[in-house]
Amino acid sequence: MAEEPGQWTDIKPADSNVKAICKEVRPDVEKRVGKSFEEFMPLQYTSQKQNGINYWIKVHVGGEDSLHLKAHQDIKTFGEGTKITIVRAKNLADELVPK
Repeated sequence: MAEEPGQWTDIKPADSNVKAICKEVRPDVEKRVGKSFEEFMPLQYTSQKQNGINYWIKVHVGGEDSLHLKAHQDIKTFGEGTKITIVRAKNLADELVPK
């Protein structure tokens, strides 16, 4: 599916950009959930162009647990920091669905 403004892309395997985003936001995510994770492996994502890029990212955090992260890279400050807006605890089998 072509990336059109406002539309979410198809779900894709995590690429090097998404892995870099997860590495960047991991300390903030761990602070928000009050827990350090031994494992923090991005599995898949979908993205949306809207005043920058929104990402929904599924991250495996050990066992049958995952987190679904909503991250945003602002168009004005692109490359200067990714903001995490939502973190949801999920089961690893749960489907990644942007909301």
